[in-house]
Amino acid sequence: MPFIESVLFFAGLPTTDPKVLSPERLVIEPVWFKAKSVYLDAPLSSEGVDMIVESLAGTGLGPDLIFNTYGGAIGAVAPDATAFVHRKTMFSMQIYLEADASTNHDDAMAWMTAFGDKLRSYASRFAVPNYIDADQKDWPTAYYGSNLARLVAVKQKYDPQNVFRFAQSIPTHSP
Repeated sequence: MPFIESVLFFAGLPTTDPKVLSPERLVIEPVWFKAKSVYLDAPLSSEGVDMIVESLAGTGLGPDLIFNTYGGAIGAVAPDATAFVHRKTMFSMQIYLEADASTNHDDAMAWMTAFGDKLRSYASRFAVPNYIDADQKDWPTAYYGSNLARLVAVKQKYDPQNVFRFAQSIPTHSP
């Protein structure tokens, strides 16, 4: 689909009405969301699949699981050839949980944390750098792996004052 239609689709807006983008009509109720991610270097075991199915069943929260397959051209590039180190993994999995004002956010967060912890026992220690997660343990290694030192050197050279930063951005000094 065209890009703008995909934006509308993922925002839950009608993709057939161009007027939906006019400022006076574009009113979106705020939502709470949380995302986590893992990389898997091999297919999930039967136990891993069972854990996911059991965890999702009956939550009442409606989480989404997004799988992105890797391999092919992405895996043909050496992990140290670019900033993106996770080229040899089989696939990534993002867990996305969205809730409105009627949802108990503490319960939703507790479920997400517990599910993420269970999932990590079936996954690598790495996480998708584009799905920043404030709860990610050892995030520099999880996001940047063996490329971290080189990325810190680039950050020191081009942004020594750390102007472009957020809580889990590449640091100006090795952690």
